[in-house]
Amino acid sequence: MIIVEIEENAGIGNQMFQYAHAYALAEKYDQKILIVSHLGRADNVREYMLNRMCLDKKRVIGTIRVDWFNFLQFFPFITKKNALNRAFRFVLRAASKGLIKSGLFELRTMPKIQNRKFEKEQPFQKGKNYYIRGFFESYRYFDEYRAGIQRQFSLQRVPCEAAECVNKIENTNSVAVHIRRGDFTICGRLLPISYYDHAIQYLEKELKHPEFFILCEDEEVREHYRLWQKSNIHIIDIAIKNRDIVEWYLISRCKHHVITNSTYSWWSAYVSEREGKRVFIPDADLYLACENADIYVDEKYGMQHYTDYFLPEYEVLPKYSE
Repeated sequence: MIIVEIEENAGIGNQMFQYAHAYALAEKYDQKILIVSHLGRADNVREYMLNRMCLDKKRVIGTIRVDWFNFLQFFPFITKKNALNRAFRFVLRAASKGLIKSGLFELRTMPKIQNRKFEKEQPFQKGKNYYIRGFFESYRYFDEYRAGIQRQFSLQRVPCEAAECVNKIENTNSVAVHIRRGDFTICGRLLPISYYDHAIQYLEKELKHPEFFILCEDEEVREHYRLWQKSNIHIIDIAIKNRDIVEWYLISRCKHHVITNSTYSWWSAYVSEREGKRVFIPDADLYLACENADIYVDEKYGMQHYTDYFLPEYEVLPKYSE
């Protein structure tokens, strides 16, 4: 059996990388998967999202979720809403340490500084169980099983509020432009808005009748593109519950993609099966400058962080001046 741990700070893209890596190992060695999610504090914006996708029921035998205790947030007389949540997380971590220490499970982990570098893994030992921890953010860990992963990373149900946008995306020469802000503005990994402006202007000449579907959680950025007043620019803004996963699904239906250092947009491009798809990425200098500005990284990333992350068929956007 393979236990894959979904870390407490994992966004949608990270969750998908963690599952895809475990799924590839399960396929290769004919193993079952148990998912353990540490996500979902009552006050945490990051939620467990894999349960809304079509995961392989033949491989996934179950999920253990810390956020099972979030029902406590609905009781006004409970002041410490995360108390049981934290206690359960402590129990799960103690249990995982016990399984590994006992020798019943072998731990395989990936340090943050190496998470986008492919490291050749040691083969599984017959009859042994494995505990997987870390993001493993390289397509080379699972690309052999891409078709199966694409089938699974689709929504179980597409809400009716998104139907009109899906129809427009699937019936035009649509281009997904995801602009990552949020905590990227804090940790220093943010690409400038001029990069996306340049990408749109370049692709208007490169593609035939492109329709741009822009997704960003930042209202200032959305207003920036509304002011362009161009009929081929559409702002994705679906005001519904679980909008993050729904909006991700929308951009995954686009024909072409502009992606950067965000795992959210990386996965939208990877799962897309549109005929004639083209994916555009920043040049290595720009990408590594943003990644190496990360205030939480103690070491500098090198070229392997770039080449093991982006697929070789992706196209580098021409350099631009700010």
